[in-house]
Amino acid sequence: MNKIRENPNHYQKRYHEIRIVFTKKFPYGIYYTLEENNIFVHAFLHTKRNPSVAEKRIK
Repeated sequence: MNKIRENPNHYQKRYHEIRIVFTKKFPYGIYYTLEENNIFVHAFLHTKRNPSVAEKRIK
């Protein structure tokens, strides 16, 4: 979360405005969006899960 807070625009967009950052220690991805100065975390998903689960949560 500190990585996202320090530089939220650094991580790539995967689904429209959804960005993903992967953790180093555990195989998880953090799915988030940016709106003005706010970071909204939508999902923490294991990398073996289907990524469309995160996209459905945001809609």
